[in-house]
Amino acid sequence: MLPTLPIPMIGALILGFLFASLVLSQKRIIALSGLVGLCALQSALIALVLHHGVSELRMVQPVLACCIPPLAWIGLRRSGLERAGREVLHFAPPLLAVLALIVQPYALGVMIPLLYFGYGIAILVTVSRGADALPRPRFESGDQWGAFGAGSGSP
Repeated sequence: MLPTLPIPMIGALILGFLFASLVLSQKRIIALSGLVGLCALQSALIALVLHHGVSELRMVQPVLACCIPPLAWIGLRRSGLERAGREVLHFAPPLLAVLALIVQPYALGVMIPLLYFGYGIAILVTVSRGADALPRPRFESGDQWGAFGAGSGSP
């Protein structure tokens, strides 16, 4: 029997290499690095549980799944150079997932898709407003001519 590498593990390896390159780069983007690392870990967990039969990790999957949307939101807000603020509220979904695992595990089937949908809509609304909607967009993301005056006539 030939050993196989399942597709989620291939994805985890690719994301793991991307995570390593983000961590080792000169520009340290902590929120984005954390998001990529968490996605790599989630993909590896999926491969271990589904393809290699490590059922002990099955309870960790929904908690990690509930960490990804808030981290994506924090990454978006941090990319706009907003200072840390009410990020403590975004720890609620993973805590609710742990509570749901204890009290009513079937609630996770509704909670996780709603969580992704809610954060996805929030990200879509924020991004659709344009670069001016971010708290403090980076200088290089904006219009270069806007800094010099659009009607000044100088190139």
